[in-house]
Amino acid sequence: MTMTLGESIIAPSRYNFKTLAFFAWWNEEHYLDEFLRHHALSFLDLGWHVRMKLYRRWGEVKELSKAFINTNLTVLDKPVVAVTLARLNILQTHRFIKWGKPVECQVRSHKGQALALAAIRPINTFSTFSIWKNESEMVSMVHGRNKLEDGESHKLAMGERFRKDFHHEFTTMRFVPFKEVGVWNKKSDWSK
Repeated sequence: MTMTLGESIIAPSRYNFKTLAFFAWWNEEHYLDEFLRHHALSFLDLGWHVRMKLYRRWGEVKELSKAFINTNLTVLDKPVVAVTLARLNILQTHRFIKWGKPVECQVRSHKGQALALAAIRPINTFSTFSIWKNESEMVSMVHGRNKLEDGESHKLAMGERFRKDFHHEFTTMRFVPFKEVGVWNKKSDWSK
């Protein structure tokens, strides 16, 4: 289910129980089209999705270990999508919340993002999905290049994760979006 970034973890407004996030990988786009035509999945017709090409990945989760990484894509001044998928070590929950909550606020408020969402599959799988105006804006936020404009929460949380990992599986990926289908929050061109 999706979550609203920056909301308190105990606030009902954080959890969007009626909205599901679905992240999947296909070798070829026509297989995705066939999948979506299946009558049992007609509820997906009411949703929105973005099709993307992976160009960079750090870390690994077993289900995506064979995903093709297209290192030849140019992303200079184009929109990019960042996806993080993490399986939390339950014993690290308090640390994860302490360091992650400020990052959520930083991403939510950053001028360079066009859309920022989070999702949870209880109890320990978390994901973030964000569309950025360009890679430079995203990288500036990640590294906190300008303390006033970009903030430092992400940079500090990365340092803490390197010191002692929050997760037993973790990957962060960058994509070039190439097609949007449907509408999200009354808008259909988030990656333009």
